[in-house]
Amino acid sequence: MGSHLPDNQADHAPLKTDPPPRAFAQGVGVLLQAVGGLFLLSNVCICVCTPIWDPAGTFLKIDTTKEIPGDPLTSLGELTNEPAKAGLMATILGMAIGGLALAGFGLGLQSDRRRAAASSLATCTILTVMLIGAGAGLWIGHGSMVARIWHGLLLALMFVVDGFVIAAFIQVRANPPPPDADVLPPGYKIPYSMYHDDPPAVRLARDLAERRARLAAEQKELDALEKELDNRRSDAEDE
Repeated sequence: MGSHLPDNQADHAPLKTDPPPRAFAQGVGVLLQAVGGLFLLSNVCICVCTPIWDPAGTFLKIDTTKEIPGDPLTSLGELTNEPAKAGLMATILGMAIGGLALAGFGLGLQSDRRRAAASSLATCTILTVMLIGAGAGLWIGHGSMVARIWHGLLLALMFVVDGFVIAAFIQVRANPPPPDADVLPPGYKIPYSMYHDDPPAVRLARDLAERRARLAAEQKELDALEKELDNRRSDAEDE
């Protein structure tokens, strides 16, 4: 016996909804937020655990026999003689500032902001170039193996993120958000909280006004009934 198929198969077909036009770019925004937080967290862990993986503490020691140079350019010039320190400093600085920038622009990309894709691409490009230069300093200056491994993992992650950001930039460039996406419509009211649109004082004043209006309407009805009652009494007396 053959199976009986219902006649209204179209009514039981699953509904298909088109994805948002920039769904991939918004997903990349979430990825950038996670990567930015990971960069900041790794920065904190590496800096806190420095005495463990670098017991000598070469860049934490203070030589009291030398005078502190008053010119900051002299201090920066000394970093060229110690490329490992310069590379580690560039890595820490790049992860701190770059992590915050990636998290911020990732939030803008997720929120479908018009300039977030270009800003994310510029940030990733600058951060990748900075990490490449910092890696050269760590390897040329014979930096710590832990610092090299940490830097290598960060650089590999940045190459992966660069690919996602480039694809997101191409998608946003091909289908940009509407120009008025960030403009609130006329008459839009920012809610006071997630439960109420107005603050307590405004809600209380509105309730009092509504009660006064109801009382005024009831008073008019009472006056009309009382007037009708007086008319009926006068008619009965005349009869």
